[in-house]
Order: sequence, then C-alpha cells, then structure tokens
Amino acid sequence: MKFFSSIFAAIVRQGLRLRRWCFISLVMLVFSSASGIDLAGQQGLFESLYILKMTGMVRYPAERTNGEYIIGVVGSPDIAAQIDRSLTGKKVGEQTIKVRLFDEITGLGNCHIIFLPDQYSKKLARILDAVRGKPVLIITKGTGMAREGSHISILASGEKKFEINKKAAENAGLRIQDELLRLATIVEGGQ
Repeated sequence: MKFFSSIFAAIVRQGLRLRRWCFISLVMLVFSSASGIDLAGQQGLFESLYILKMTGMVRYPAERTNGEYIIGVVGSPDIAAQIDRSLTGKKVGEQTIKVRLFDEITGLGNCHIIFLPDQYSKKLARILDAVRGKPVLIITKGTGMAREGSHISILASGEKKFEINKKAAENAGLRIQDELLRLATIVEGGQ
C-alpha cells in the first residue's frame, strides 16, 4: 500500500502528462504481477490516477465551478474507498474534491464526475436518464461503454487508453480538452 501511495504522490507532485501516467500504470501492473503483490486491495488506484488527471482536462459551465468538486462512485465501496484515499483533499481549481459512494441513482446530478466500475455497467442507461441535461462527466471502464453513452471509458488494453464520446459530453455541457482527445479513440452513439 505504501508503495502505491508513494508512487501516486510522486506523480501528482511532478504533474506528469497523461501518457506518462499510462506508462507508469502499466509498469506498476507488470511489477505487481511479477512480484506477487495482491492488486485486489488496490482496486481503484489506477482509476483514481486517471480521474485526477481528467479533472483538469474537462471544462464545466461557470455555474459548476464553485463549491465542492464531487466525484461519485456507483456501487463499489472498495473502489470508492481507494479513490477517496487518493483524491480527497486535492483541488480542481479552487474546488476541493470530495468522493461519495452511491448505491442508488438519486443524487447523482450533484456530481461533477460519476465513475461506474465495469461490474455495475448495467446501470449506465438509468444513470444517463438521471443526469440528462446536467453537466456531469460519466466515466466507465471497458470497451464499448462510450458507444452506449458514457463520456469517457477507460480501456484495459490497446494503443489508445480511452474511448471518448465527445458528442455525448458536449450534449451534457462539457468540453473535453484536445490533449485528452488526442489520446483517445473518438466514438459516437448512446444518448
């Protein structure tokens, strides 16, 4: 645990670009597999690295730039706890990040980001309906989720590390910066 926390802290301090984050994530995965480190207790670490970097690459309407910056995690207490340990207290501009676990769909419209772990992907359509018309970035895991309407989907492998549904993000009032778009496969579909 201390190993991963120190790596995360070093990455944040150095302000490395997203490509380097992807490389470091891959190195950590290879190292942990080779050394027998149990990644089950580290669920959410890689996601928290990506989410933190993405917070600075998405522009929200002016009315969403005050108060707390809320990251909602749907359904997974373990992942929510890891993301909370990694991100709580960090800032996006002047907004302090707060991580909240949601078991239900209600209340998600107050989030800036909703992270939907892959095992809860069946809830995507209901989440999209619940936040329709609100500037909420929806991040999922797995190929094809952005085509179903999420804004960013973290991929497990491949040259491109993300799928981005730029049109769906724009329809939600969000602007994804070109730096992130260049690292992704742009897809269409969903709502």
